[in-house]
Amino acid sequence: MMFSRIFLGVMGTPRTKAELSKKGYRVSRPRVARIMRSNNLFARRKRRFKITTDSEHNYPVARNILNRNFTVFRKNQVWVYLTVIIDLFHRKVVGWSMGEILSTDDTIISAWSMAVRSNDITKELIFHSDRGSQYASHGCTDMLKNHNSLIEQCMSGKGNCWHNAVAGLFFTSLKVEWVYKHSYSLRLEAELSVFQWIETWYNRRRMHSTLGYKTIKEFELEMYDQRQQHDSYLIVHFLLQFQITARIVNRHLLLLKQLITLLYSMKEHNYEVITEWTGNMGNGTLDYKSYNRNHKIIADGKYSEIHGSSDPSFLGDKTRYNPEDLFLSSLSACHMLWYLHLCSVHKIIVTQYIDHASGVMEETVNGSGKFTRVILHPKVVISNLNMMTKANQLHQEANKMCFIANSCNFNIEHRPNILVE
Repeated sequence: MMFSRIFLGVMGTPRTKAELSKKGYRVSRPRVARIMRSNNLFARRKRRFKITTDSEHNYPVARNILNRNFTVFRKNQVWVYLTVIIDLFHRKVVGWSMGEILSTDDTIISAWSMAVRSNDITKELIFHSDRGSQYASHGCTDMLKNHNSLIEQCMSGKGNCWHNAVAGLFFTSLKVEWVYKHSYSLRLEAELSVFQWIETWYNRRRMHSTLGYKTIKEFELEMYDQRQQHDSYLIVHFLLQFQITARIVNRHLLLLKQLITLLYSMKEHNYEVITEWTGNMGNGTLDYKSYNRNHKIIADGKYSEIHGSSDPSFLGDKTRYNPEDLFLSSLSACHMLWYLHLCSVHKIIVTQYIDHASGVMEETVNGSGKFTRVILHPKVVISNLNMMTKANQLHQEANKMCFIANSCNFNIEHRPNILVE
């Protein structure tokens, strides 16, 4: 059960051993291999290669700058064709698209649009591909030129699959680990399946041997920590260069403290969720009543997914959470967590906390709307009668610190009720 749940029956012994090591199991690679064989668990293997690159064209071909050097040290119902753009720094798929034909618009332009929406191009980079007509076309070359000459195009040697090995390995993994396990009768099924593998598995939870058997997220966090440590070292090194009097040293120590405070005061936290619509009843969004609003929300590493819908007033399922419920619960939970933290800092012992939050959303004549009022009614039980006044005051402090409340364009009201057990 543990193997099938964690590894989906696709990993070989190296990744299986690496994943078990992360979870605290001390085990050798040969032992992992023996256990997998005894449980009929084998890595899925690739099928015969099929050539899809059309390099017989009259477009100009860019020179092969990479020449198989894929190591980078810093970041900067029909046939369906999948195009992906992979960042060589952390192997993340930053853009992808699926099309029925190998045209420039259906492939690279759609994938590129996705990539640049979430990645700003501010430094020079190399765009490497094979010699396919969609990459050599005027549409593709013109698109790459629209970035202030920051992008240099590069193409692999003719008929040399090793020059595009990173993309080749990606497609091998996709087919072996996922596509060969499924059959699709509709293009939509294939697109949703590939989306699930790329966005919920490959980009988030799959370990990559190139990254030292880390997930992309783990690798990004490691690089972020190293950058923070390096920045701190530069500040300290800057100060140590000065051979100055004690009074000037104290002045520079104060400056150092301010610089370090500034360095860490704006630490960025990143969050990702997958929202997947599950309400297609056969005709898609043919009309307002032809589909339901059901969906599920998935986040990496979470215990379970959230089953959502819309408000029943908008034909939603009343047994599921709607976005308005989740918004209200986010405000309530964020306030509660900050409040409990502040109570622990001020030595106030809280033994019970329950909040009956309420909100008002006003709908406009065109069907839009916005929340105009949220009231939190936290009932808090503490153990010390002498701390009641302070316990009440901390609700205002919690409101000032709450991330969600600070993101709203209206004030959150609080009507706490403090009791002593």
